[in-house]
Amino acid sequence: MNTTKTVAIIGAGYAGVLAANRLQASLTAAERLGVSIVMVNPRAVFIDRIRLHQLAAGTTDAAAIPLDHVLHRDVDVIVGEVARILPLRNSIVIAASEGSIDLAYDVLIYAVGSGAPPSVPGGAFSHSVGTHAGAFAVREVVRKLEPGNRIVIVGGGATGVEVASELSEQNPQLDISLLSAGQLLSSMPQRGRKYVKRKLASLNVKVTENERVVHVGVGFVGLEGGRKIRSDLTIWAGSFTVPALACESALAVDAAGRLLVSETLQHQEYPNIIGAGDSVSVQGGAGNHLRMGCAVAAPMGGHAAVTALAYLRSEPYTALSIGFFIRCLSLGRRSGFIQHVGKDDVPKRLQLSGRAGAWVKERICVGVISGIQKERTSPGSYWTVPAPGGSRAAAANVHVGPGIEDGR
Repeated sequence: MNTTKTVAIIGAGYAGVLAANRLQASLTAAERLGVSIVMVNPRAVFIDRIRLHQLAAGTTDAAAIPLDHVLHRDVDVIVGEVARILPLRNSIVIAASEGSIDLAYDVLIYAVGSGAPPSVPGGAFSHSVGTHAGAFAVREVVRKLEPGNRIVIVGGGATGVEVASELSEQNPQLDISLLSAGQLLSSMPQRGRKYVKRKLASLNVKVTENERVVHVGVGFVGLEGGRKIRSDLTIWAGSFTVPALACESALAVDAAGRLLVSETLQHQEYPNIIGAGDSVSVQGGAGNHLRMGCAVAAPMGGHAAVTALAYLRSEPYTALSIGFFIRCLSLGRRSGFIQHVGKDDVPKRLQLSGRAGAWVKERICVGVISGIQKERTSPGSYWTVPAPGGSRAAAANVHVGPGIEDGR
């Protein structure tokens, strides 16, 4: 092998780390001599985002895991922020502490993840639990609140419910309100919503539905229609958004700014750019039922590694195949809610709640990390439910990558 091929991975979240582990562990001894995998991330830590509501409530300190505890030891790490992707030059520009770095790549895996920044005026007066820094800031403020102080949580999805439950269970002396712009947990069956509402009520969480927050100020949140609610701490738990990196790099994106990729997770114009996780939108039937979250990001990262390997080896590509089995919700440390769903994520009748639900939820959270770690030695071991209708691989076995020796 005359030259070393570089696979650059942007982002060390569920998708990026699993992609790196599976790809590195899948290389043969000969390939390892000619392929270098480089991960670029703003921090040398992996953020276990499904634990951030616990970090905010002070029930865990383990939401930030050193990268070397989860990442294959042969993957190189550059701590820095990717400022621009230059697809015509096959390179990325990295802003690092030592200055600007130009990193050339042969394959790029785009896995920058998502966040949940406030989307209304005055958002700086609130704290987002979509990041480790935001969740930690909430924890520090909560410790200083006095009995009777009010916390207002904005967002009636799973994140808002988990944060409200965890905080109220740990801080019964505080007044906690949860505001939802629409129906609480709108995609959940009515029976499940009723259970969650009863559980929140038992924790003294005041739930208000169909109340849109349009402004945040010092000591209050402003509602549509002009009414204001006192708030000693405002927590933003709204919808996920993605970084603008792909758009700013003139790559094709959808209306939400997510990188557009095919069913093999490749960019149509630049097939050596592969996307995975919350920051991509899969075109075609393979992506119609997918939602943001680690339930999709991790297995999608695994498939990104499969596609990258096919590109390097001149092997046929296969289409993404991800389905669902359950949705899980934490309702404090002593209760949870598990909703059985079909492979297409449509809810079924079976539900599990209470302590049994909490036990299942915790096992899943533990299993995500152990599954990612196991990929370092057993590539392909991360359990994935196939897409509705079974594997779609045969439909995509038509294109072949250029191979490790040939390049693009």
